[in-house]
Amino acid sequence: MWNALVRWCGLRHSEGHPIREVSLPQPGPGKHIGLSNAIAFPNWRAIKALRTDFDSSPRLLRASKGPKETALDICPLIIDERGYRPEMVMAARSFRQLYDCGTSLLELHRFWPVVCRAARHSQPRKKAELVLARIELVSGALVSDVRLYVAMVDRDGTEVQATCPPFTESVDETARRLHAWGGEPALRLRRMFDAGAVPFLPERFGVWTASSIPPCDGQLHRYLIHARHLSSIPAAIRPSLAAVGGAWYHLGPVAAKDALLIHGALNIEAPSAVVVRPLQIEFGVRTRAGWLGRPSVLPSVRRRGSGAVTLRPASEHARALVTAKESLGGMHRLVAESPVDGLYRIRLQESLTGGEALAVELPVRFVGDAPAHASIPPTPSAWCTDPECVQEAWIVAGQVNLRVDDEAAVHPEPFDDLLEVIYALGRAGWSERELVQTVRELCPGPSPWEVLRSLHEAGWLERVVHEGWRAVGWRLVPPRIVRMLTDGGDVALLTGSASAAIRRRFQLTASAMGGRVVARAGLGPFSVASMCATNVDVTQLSTNLGWPVGDALIASLVSAPRCWPTRKLTTAGFHVHREWDWRAGGFSQASSSSGVRLLWYRRQEADRHDVYAVEGRGQAFLTSSRTSAVAEAHRRAGKPLFQPIGDILLCCALEGHLPLHFARTAYIGALRAPGPVMHKGAWRYAYSSSAVPGLVVALGRAFVAVLDRPAEVSAGITVADFGRARHRLDGWSRASIAMK
Repeated sequence: MWNALVRWCGLRHSEGHPIREVSLPQPGPGKHIGLSNAIAFPNWRAIKALRTDFDSSPRLLRASKGPKETALDICPLIIDERGYRPEMVMAARSFRQLYDCGTSLLELHRFWPVVCRAARHSQPRKKAELVLARIELVSGALVSDVRLYVAMVDRDGTEVQATCPPFTESVDETARRLHAWGGEPALRLRRMFDAGAVPFLPERFGVWTASSIPPCDGQLHRYLIHARHLSSIPAAIRPSLAAVGGAWYHLGPVAAKDALLIHGALNIEAPSAVVVRPLQIEFGVRTRAGWLGRPSVLPSVRRRGSGAVTLRPASEHARALVTAKESLGGMHRLVAESPVDGLYRIRLQESLTGGEALAVELPVRFVGDAPAHASIPPTPSAWCTDPECVQEAWIVAGQVNLRVDDEAAVHPEPFDDLLEVIYALGRAGWSERELVQTVRELCPGPSPWEVLRSLHEAGWLERVVHEGWRAVGWRLVPPRIVRMLTDGGDVALLTGSASAAIRRRFQLTASAMGGRVVARAGLGPFSVASMCATNVDVTQLSTNLGWPVGDALIASLVSAPRCWPTRKLTTAGFHVHREWDWRAGGFSQASSSSGVRLLWYRRQEADRHDVYAVEGRGQAFLTSSRTSAVAEAHRRAGKPLFQPIGDILLCCALEGHLPLHFARTAYIGALRAPGPVMHKGAWRYAYSSSAVPGLVVALGRAFVAVLDRPAEVSAGITVADFGRARHRLDGWSRASIAMK
């Protein structure tokens, strides 16, 4: 077996692979394991001999702090001493030769871990702590909405009973109370607060934990920074600072590349035992099957030393050409023109003096699409949806006069990459701040909140709010089949968080059953495509896929203000944060002189959700839904919020959306998802105009600026008339309502 290994390594080395040749030593005693014992390195005798030298010579122990000192001081001792075994002498000689050749990767040599292991045994040990203090930073809707939860936990992260009970306080109060705890468990946290820089890493949905781990693997970081360190923050990152206390500021979330700069600028303490890797994968999106290989989110490679980094395919499926472009600090950005899928090998090769080369390879697997989640956890009990209408505003859609033409729409590449990232990292949910930052980085242009609203109205994402304080999150929606009744038979509409893998499974299953799959493009470049199947048994399709099936829900004829949800809200303890500016079409600091006022109330303590108040022309209307408040204000003021242009319904203001039940009605009636579109050089939100008749009935004729045939609109239409008129005969013809 050992001889076969020698032949294989020699052959691979001659072919240029990063495999070293093997020289077998003389076998030791033992018929079966003598050679294995001779090859084993290091053995206990080598460790014991080196530890004895360290104990007798403090100078040698100090020399073990770095590879350079080890090569100059420790290697000659081992080579000249007769008390070391031949394999130890050979390793020390090889280590010194690599140093003389000028390599920068001495930490990778097998001799260096032996020296570190012996040095650790020679140093006095500290008693392990069984209980540690942990501090959590819970995300809020605003950067200033932070609360710190401090508790004692064991090494597994489980909260334990301690003499100091857990508490939740502001940043300033937490810094003061930590000093009252005393003892070793909270010593590390007290040191970080005293130093004025506390880093946090994400632990679960909306929760970040204080940590001294250095930035790696592309994780996002958040920081609490004292005011005395503000001048040390790099100028490019400084605009993200927000005051969260008397002398403390919040920074983040920031990417790992910026976190490295912050760690260096603030001199944040890092653990002493850090694993040295010659090649480190950073940034990117990591899934359970590998790194997401979409071109816009490919990871970067950080190398140690001064070698060259290259990539080569290592499997038959790996066909995309990937290059590594070097930037500053030993960072290499992976670049590809098409999605990367399959196994690749990243090679770091460093040329040595004498013509030899030192090479290291790292296998990396990429996946072109995010793998489908086996299940999506339910929403935590502390989170709930924020309804924009009462339950009575929804009804089951009847027969739909909809013609489904052949269409095979595909998402634009940046938007499709965004959907894959949201799906891959969103199984446990997203905090709104992190998701907004992700949308802004991958899909620059329209407001990121407009893109998220489009996904929400299309049923791709679900918006949730925290019941205890002001925090917003976004959850994935499990895939679901919606049955639509048409003249040509049933139509199965795919809804939910449909990633590329989900859409592919839907298409293959429906095609295998003899169905015809159609994908209709959304109204804008950042709107999801609607995928449906015809000529197929919807119930059987649902059974084959294992997804639930239900009927389509649309808006009923419950008119405003009866369609708005009623909640016991008050503005006591709130202050006016903004007011609706009727000229600008958005919230601003200026007060309005109009008869109808829309006020945005907020609490300084951030322990309640914002409240919106519509005053004038009736009883004051209080709601926590921004969409409902803007719609009600325009209804009372008799000012249009939307204007039909061709076959789309365009928002006239800077912000404003249809209530969710009307947005879903417009989506179902045309099978085209709403979203931001470019109009006259600006991004405006647009819907299908199939929702116009219902809007006139529920919110008044003035809610929509212009109607093509206003004489055909009547307040006395029936539910059946509205149901028939709501759906268009084809994708781009206008519905009409007959007079009764």
